[in-house]
Amino acid sequence: LSLLLLIFTPLFIRQTIQKLSLAERNLRLSNRSLSEEKSRAETVLASIGDGLFAVDMNGAVTVFNKAAEGLTGLQRGAVLGRQYDEVLRFDARVDFTARALKGTASSLTHHAILRRGQAQEVDVQVSASPLLNRNSAVTGAIVVFRDRSNEQALENAKDDFVSLASHQLRTPATATK
Repeated sequence: LSLLLLIFTPLFIRQTIQKLSLAERNLRLSNRSLSEEKSRAETVLASIGDGLFAVDMNGAVTVFNKAAEGLTGLQRGAVLGRQYDEVLRFDARVDFTARALKGTASSLTHHAILRRGQAQEVDVQVSASPLLNRNSAVTGAIVVFRDRSNEQALENAKDDFVSLASHQLRTPATATK
C-alpha cells in the first residue's frame, strides 16, 4: 500500500498541478477578454455626444460620461457612487429614472430642465430605459440627455422665417417710380 501511495501520489499531484495551470491560464484569458470588453464599452460611452449616466437598483450612479460632465458642470468623481437625485437636479413632470428602475422606459420626447448651480438652467431632452440582465430582470437604469438650446433656436428661426415669408406673400408689392 505504501508503495502504491509512493507511485501514485506524484502522478496525482502532477495532474492536479496541470489542471490548476490550465484553469489559471483560462482565467487569465477570461480576465483579459473582460478587460478589453470593458475598455471598448468605456470608449463608446465616452464618445457619445449626449450626456449619459447609469444607476444601479439603489439609485447610485455607476456610469457618468464626459458629455454629462459638460452638461451638468459636475465632475465624474463627484457623482459616481452617489444617489442620482442628490447630485443631478432635473425638473420634469415625472421622475424618469425611478420609472426606468421600475421597468418602464421613457422616450426622448420628455423635456426637462436641468439645474446647473444656483441660477443656470438647461432645457434638455431625456430618455430613460431600464437595464435588464439575461433573465430580463431590471438591474438598473440608463439615462441619456441632450441640450435642446440649439434645437429651440432653430425652431424659433424657422417660425420667424415662415412668419416673415407669409407676411411678404400677403402684402401686395408696391410699384415705385
